[in-house]
Amino acid sequence: MLCLLCLPWLGLAGASPDEFVGNVTEVKDGDSIVVEGMGAVRMADIDCHQLPSPEGVASRDFTVSWLQGKRVFLDIDDMGSRCPSGCRICVVYVENPDGTINPICFNRMLVDAGHAVLHDRANEWDPSLWWQLPES
Repeated sequence: MLCLLCLPWLGLAGASPDEFVGNVTEVKDGDSIVVEGMGAVRMADIDCHQLPSPEGVASRDFTVSWLQGKRVFLDIDDMGSRCPSGCRICVVYVENPDGTINPICFNRMLVDAGHAVLHDRANEWDPSLWWQLPES
């Protein structure tokens, strides 16, 4: 039984979704947040529509509803990449109600909800692997 509980984590091999843990203090737009103790974070390998377009507002509102004031777990790019404005590049994981890490990253959740598109950039991740995990 214990082995079955570990299966969702197999897709995370090599990833460390808890390199940093903190509360989201601000949602800048759909794919950019501020995490207490970390600062500005840009979600890896996705692009949301820009504000103030209606689609940009919808993606920001989706991110607010999931992350504002919540604890998140960050997998920080081991290659040290940053966005042009200096934000850390990360894969973001949501905390489940029981305090565990949801194995479905928030980056993927934005794509699945239609609020972002994949844009595989030069960093440690292959975002196509996000869909090898089971649905939550």
